[in-house]
Amino acid sequence: QNVDYVRMNGVAYGSRTGKDAPYNKLYILRKLRKARKYHRPHGEYNAVLLLDSDAVIVDLDFDVLKLLPFKYLFAAHKIYPSAPNTTWEINNGVTLWNLDHPDFDRVVDRWEHRCKEKIEMGKGVSDQGPLHHGLRADWTGKQRAERGLVRALATPHFETGNGTFVNHFIRDIDGVPQNWSDAGGTYFVPNEDRLVKIQSAVDRVCQKWPTVCKDSI
Repeated sequence: QNVDYVRMNGVAYGSRTGKDAPYNKLYILRKLRKARKYHRPHGEYNAVLLLDSDAVIVDLDFDVLKLLPFKYLFAAHKIYPSAPNTTWEINNGVTLWNLDHPDFDRVVDRWEHRCKEKIEMGKGVSDQGPLHHGLRADWTGKQRAERGLVRALATPHFETGNGTFVNHFIRDIDGVPQNWSDAGGTYFVPNEDRLVKIQSAVDRVCQKWPTVCKDSI
C-alpha cells in the first residue's frame, strides 16, 4: 500500500533494509541532501515521508503535505496528547520532513552524532532517543517554536495503531512498549501478532481501493 500511494500521487518510493535498518531514516535524509546539493536523481524533491517497516498507509487519496506547512522542519505524532505542539516527545516511526528548512542540516547532523555516540556506548540501536535528546538539549521549547523545528500532531493522521493516514503498529503489550521480536528471536523479525495486524490493515485498504491493489500485484 505504501508503494500504491506513491504511484497514485506521482512521487518516488524507496526502501532500505539490513542490519543497519534502525538508522535508515538518517541514511535517506543524508542521501537526499547529497542528491539536492549535487543535482542527482531525486534531488528535485523538497519533502520526504519516512515510515518504519511496521507502518502502513491506509488512505491513498490524502495529500500528506497538508500536514507540513512550509515553516516547519518535520511533522510527527506527539506521544502525549496534552504536550505542546512543539514538544520533542514525538513518535519518529512516521515523520514528514521539509528538506528546504534552514535548520535541516543542523538537526540531521546532530541527530546522527548522537546516534553514533549511542552505538559506541553500547546502548542499543533505536534512533528515537537520540532525536529526542537533540531536540530537547539543543533548543528550548521557545526556540523550537520560533524556528518551526517540530509540528507535533495531536490529530489522528499518524496515530499509532489507529491512524487515519498511516497506521503504525508499534511494539507493545497492553500499552507497554516491547522489543520488536519475541524473546530469543532475531531483532528484526516481527512477532506474529503484529504481522496479523499489518496484514489486516493492508486488506482493508484493498477492500476500499480494489483496483489499485489489483494493479500492484
